[in-house]
Amino acid sequence: MIVAIYGRSCSGKTILSNSLSEQLSIAVRHCGEAVKELAARAGVSPGELNPEDHLNIDEETRQAAAVNVNLIIEGCFLDKVLAESQSILVELRCETEVRNSRYQERNSSMQFEAREKSDVELKARLYGDAPGRPPDLTVDTTHLKTEETVTEVKTWLQTQGWLA
Repeated sequence: MIVAIYGRSCSGKTILSNSLSEQLSIAVRHCGEAVKELAARAGVSPGELNPEDHLNIDEETRQAAAVNVNLIIEGCFLDKVLAESQSILVELRCETEVRNSRYQERNSSMQFEAREKSDVELKARLYGDAPGRPPDLTVDTTHLKTEETVTEVKTWLQTQGWLA
């Protein structure tokens, strides 16, 4: 079972992925961490990586989805990256004001609006107008606690026959 969790920044992807990984004893691939690691090795900020670097990370993600039996993958653009895969796509949505508040708690040096703009521009540069695969499940995390989101996803996976 490959569960791909995607959505905009601060929608809850990382927390959900880590919780599901722990509860289900399944490994997790954090695409954002792969970007940060590559940038650190190159001695640049993540925003300075070129599109080819991002596309290489996306190809590594597709390969991970192809060779693993059980894996959770989280990232912003997985609807595009894994459009041709058999993964289960879970989209997380969250109101902008709540995402902004979560972002401020991170003490990031980049402003939320700049991060949003950067993500939108990168997605357009990498994938243009190509449609992504529609999600199998969409969860609005605006008013949900982490455990409520985990329960909703696990319950859905059970009803679909993916979990016993």
